[in-house]
Amino acid sequence: WRGRPADGTVAGDRIKARERIQALRADAGNDLSIFLKTFEEQAAAQRLPKEQRLYVGPDFLDPDARRLATALWRALARPAVSPEPKALDVILPVDVRDEILTRAGLDPGAIRCTADPDLPVAAQDALLAEKDRRDAAFADLRFRYGLRYRDLTATGGARQPVAAFAVYRGRAWYEKVRASLWPELAAT
Repeated sequence: WRGRPADGTVAGDRIKARERIQALRADAGNDLSIFLKTFEEQAAAQRLPKEQRLYVGPDFLDPDARRLATALWRALARPAVSPEPKALDVILPVDVRDEILTRAGLDPGAIRCTADPDLPVAAQDALLAEKDRRDAAFADLRFRYGLRYRDLTATGGARQPVAAFAVYRGRAWYEKVRASLWPELAAT
């Protein structure tokens, strides 16, 4: 549409009106001012018409500008958060865990809700071996954790914890924190 809108205004008049409305609504530093600045930058990057680059409310936007405004407001209202893993351990599928427990001479149905630390040592070892096989980062963490505390207990400086219960939050987490956990690896 290239002509005048039905109300007889021109784009320059509408832009000035939008700027006056924005000046009334945005105090520096609040969420709205951050949103307005971000909206204007993103709208310019998407090459929206000049009057659509100035947000004054959802009622005065064309569909492209409205989609942009909705996406930006959602991002501002609910910033992206990297979720913590739900489990601090390698999770074995139920059928695999049941098979391992059966080989260890236990009835999986009777102990389905039993935590791994409460199982007999032979069953714990078998489960840990399978977890090590499935996740090399988990195996590396357990190995290094065990070495660290073996060295401490050899000097009498600490009681050895069970290496299997070191906090593990998945392969990506371990790769990120590996050097901070084991400073001796930073040089290599």
